[in-house]
Amino acid sequence: MTESIKHLQIHKLEDMNIHRNLGAGHDPMQIGPPSITIHVAPKGSPIYNQLGEDTGNTSQWGHTYISIRGINPVTHNYEQISMGLSPGEDWGSSKDNLSFNDHVRYKSASTLTITSNNQQFFSHFNNLYTAMHDYKTGKTQPPNYNPFSLTGEKTCGKFVQSELEKAGMQGINIPFWPDDAYENLDNLADDYETPLVIDLGGNGVQTLVDSFGVEFDFKGNAIKSRTGWVHPDDGLLVWDKNKDGMINSGNELFGNNSLQISNTRLKDGFSALSELDSNTDRIINSSDKFWLELKVWQDKNSDGISQSHELTNLSNMGINAIELNANELNFYDENGNFHKLMAKVSWDNNKQTEVVDVLFHQRANTINLQQNFNQLIDNIVGFSFPSNDDCIFLIADTITSYPHATSLSTNDLGKIS
Repeated sequence: MTESIKHLQIHKLEDMNIHRNLGAGHDPMQIGPPSITIHVAPKGSPIYNQLGEDTGNTSQWGHTYISIRGINPVTHNYEQISMGLSPGEDWGSSKDNLSFNDHVRYKSASTLTITSNNQQFFSHFNNLYTAMHDYKTGKTQPPNYNPFSLTGEKTCGKFVQSELEKAGMQGINIPFWPDDAYENLDNLADDYETPLVIDLGGNGVQTLVDSFGVEFDFKGNAIKSRTGWVHPDDGLLVWDKNKDGMINSGNELFGNNSLQISNTRLKDGFSALSELDSNTDRIINSSDKFWLELKVWQDKNSDGISQSHELTNLSNMGINAIELNANELNFYDENGNFHKLMAKVSWDNNKQTEVVDVLFHQRANTINLQQNFNQLIDNIVGFSFPSNDDCIFLIADTITSYPHATSLSTNDLGKIS
């Protein structure tokens, strides 16, 4: 059975995400303000020919692709490009693996359109636009395609995620399977915080939904956010840096809020943990300098507050090694948290479990976004084109002009000035 079509939008502001349902009749390829759109055709979606005529065939695995619209930084013209990875006509080579008409072939795909006035994002938007332009003009050759890859490498979703990350965008999370992307479409560009979670029971890493009520100060700014969280049967890998007997902020977890010596934030939990690999063997164990300072925080009462009896030294827990060579998982669990990277944990009893870089979903401000902000969105995305070099955004009564204006997420890059 074909899934219903949904077209969603998220506008990234400094301290909130504004979601809007654009309606099933929305045309994501119509002219509009600078944006990035994730297109998802779940398994069983109809496939159309180049004229947009139904072929009678359906997609066996589903398909994920991306489109971008705005000022092309190469041509300096307003353009729209869609791009998706597939085997093309020739499965034996990569020569036609990229399609630039997936918006026609999968025109019934559901979408999430991402907009923002985050000025710091502009260079990343231009990076992505330039990469897509170079693929389309043949300057860059397409990668190989392998739908049978068990790790998701060289598939449509992995390709989209890879291109976003190469452009510098870290705030959009594309799962391996298109069906997973479809089910979590509204949350693909939401705000997430990532610690390392250790599977203590051998049954996989489990989490709690953000509505459970846990709050934690990830940013270290004395502001707690309502967040997805670790299940009480599993534990967070932690480092009590200030030795006060408590885990006070995300800087004492291992994730995107871990600070290097240079006071810059690391991109994920395994990057943060790698900083402690003093003998550079890609394993954290008793041979490393800070081994005795690492602990597991098993938040048994799920209150987001560490108590002394919840913190246990790794050796006392029975853990003797944590690997750093992580594989990608890229899936959303039933509680809306994104499992991105995974490596192995070795125990004294010779068993192995997983340590997973989990992106905990951050609960949005409790306001009726749909009813109260439709007009605000209309104002935000109002635009005109005085030339090929400028877009004008109207925000309330303020007119702000940006050269090559673009839009995306504040959880990706900085704040709105």
